[in-house]
Amino acid sequence: MSLVDVHTHLFVSGPVRFSGHDEQNMRLTHAEFTATMPEGPPAIAASLVLGPSGLAGAWSPHPNRLAPLTTCVLLGDTISEVPLCTP
Repeated sequence: MSLVDVHTHLFVSGPVRFSGHDEQNMRLTHAEFTATMPEGPPAIAASLVLGPSGLAGAWSPHPNRLAPLTTCVLLGDTISEVPLCTP
């Protein structure tokens, strides 16, 4: 099971980053999601932010911890790996 929150920062110049507000929201929503889901199979909460110059991502390996995602794999007619902006 997974929950992925996705939003945009359309007017950012330079690498895409989560704002302080984004990080606070992720800590709250990821913890709430993890607390309500069964432990097996593992439940994963993640967030993505898209902008003109890229994509950034974070996930919660533990309820009160955020960690950056390093890659995003898009599935479709072909599989492509999208590099993420580093935090």
